[in-house]
Amino acid sequence: MSAADLSVVMPAYNTEEYAGEAIASVLAGADRLLELIVVDDGSTDATAAIAASFGDPVRVIRQENRGAAGARNTALAAARGTYLGFLDSDDIWVAGRPDPRLELLDANPEVAGVGGSCRFFVAGADGSRTIVLDPMTAAEMGAVILRRTVLDTVPGFDEQFAIAEDVDFLARIGEAGLRIDTIDTLTFLDRLRPGSLTRDRDAVLKGWLQAGRVAMKRAREREADAG
Repeated sequence: MSAADLSVVMPAYNTEEYAGEAIASVLAGADRLLELIVVDDGSTDATAAIAASFGDPVRVIRQENRGAAGARNTALAAARGTYLGFLDSDDIWVAGRPDPRLELLDANPEVAGVGGSCRFFVAGADGSRTIVLDPMTAAEMGAVILRRTVLDTVPGFDEQFAIAEDVDFLARIGEAGLRIDTIDTLTFLDRLRPGSLTRDRDAVLKGWLQAGRVAMKRAREREADAG
């Protein structure tokens, strides 16, 4: 049996209605879990108290609101695991044990990360989950497990992004020449809910466009340095 070597990063902001379910899913299903780091990003509800009620291996860090990128960076700075997993505080971890992403990373030291697939769901009043939309592979941060050594090259999330910080982060990993493989295994369920930033199509489009502009700027800078 492999040692516990996975740190799961969970940013949380005013998600008292969902955080307990998200945390419980990690504790029940995350393979080789060393710690779940919940960063309460200035919540004004009971999110932090709910997270703290679980005890070890949940670690709760409280900070003033800095957005998802800032919360993830705080968790990354505190993480002790060889591998890094990610889950938002309203989503559900379903990868299970053994986790094929970890098995692939163990077997392939040249691979920096492995992404699985996610499904989107809406929750009923009775707690039931209805799956909607088609599966998506590796485009969501919650689908990816990374080696912690990735942070030696790509230090973290860009806090100028209010949304699509994960798109930018994964793009910079690729630009650095680090390899992320993908598999079809379902790894998490992405909750669609009222009030979620990712339900705002205009905000999502703005975030993706911002990530694209920043990526093109980096490409021009690399060309100038090479030329």
